[in-house]
Amino acid sequence: MKRIALLLAALFTALPAPRAADAVPIYKTDEDFTEDPGMLKQAEALFSGGRALSVGEVRDQLGRTTCQLKLPEPKSPVLGGREIWEVARGAFLRIGYYFSCTDCEKWHLDLSGGFLITEDGAAATACHAVEPDKDLHKGCLVAVSDDGAVYPVKQILAASKESDVCILRVELPAKGRPLPLSEDARPGDPVYCFSDPMGERSFFSTGMVNRRTTRKSGNALPLMLNVSADWAPGSSGAAVLDDKGNAVGLVSTILALQDEGDEEDQAEPENPSRATWMVVHEAVGAQEIKKLIEPPEAK
Repeated sequence: MKRIALLLAALFTALPAPRAADAVPIYKTDEDFTEDPGMLKQAEALFSGGRALSVGEVRDQLGRTTCQLKLPEPKSPVLGGREIWEVARGAFLRIGYYFSCTDCEKWHLDLSGGFLITEDGAAATACHAVEPDKDLHKGCLVAVSDDGAVYPVKQILAASKESDVCILRVELPAKGRPLPLSEDARPGDPVYCFSDPMGERSFFSTGMVNRRTTRKSGNALPLMLNVSADWAPGSSGAAVLDDKGNAVGLVSTILALQDEGDEEDQAEPENPSRATWMVVHEAVGAQEIKKLIEPPEAK
């Protein structure tokens, strides 16, 4: 009997300990997380130390059209939902400005989505999320991880207003966890998105690819993906992932399909004839991100 007890003790000692419940964060939804004092203090230190790109420097560098990067190869094993959440969260960055508000004279953070595409800090986001407003003059561009660490954006590597893609360099304290880019997205494929829709922090949604399409943008016809995963303003630039943990695109636009109605109806937003019947979510395909990237020159 004693021997059986010892064997059982040894068996349970060898089993891996269960994962702690607090390893999965619990997010507060009753407050604006961008006003977190710790995040603001970190951003202020970057600005006062001149460590992050100023608004003027961003404007100057948005004209860059190509960069050289070594990208990770796309992954092929299919992952479970929990694994995809961890991959998406690990690569996720909030990208935006720490700026001086002309209305209240206080400093704020205005953040959109983004994600790492290389271990050494290259990240992708939507160009419209990075392009400064004309009345933005004093501030700097930063990146914020999901756990609230604030990093300086050091450089705009390449950008395209036509395809709504921007690639930038973030200074990280250690190797990051990037998402490989995959061009293999087809209608019916499952997709996922981790973002902050309308300030709802770290919202993870799923859907499928509805179709591949294009939209005329200047002289270009960038490849777009319509997907049924949910996002909203604040999600721009976040990754759209496949079920293998690859990024197949990034969040770009939202299109509300409404009845046109007549002129009298249009003057009354609450009129049922102006109802929104469907919302189309549009992502920039990973192909458009890769068009801005050249392989590094052989040494």
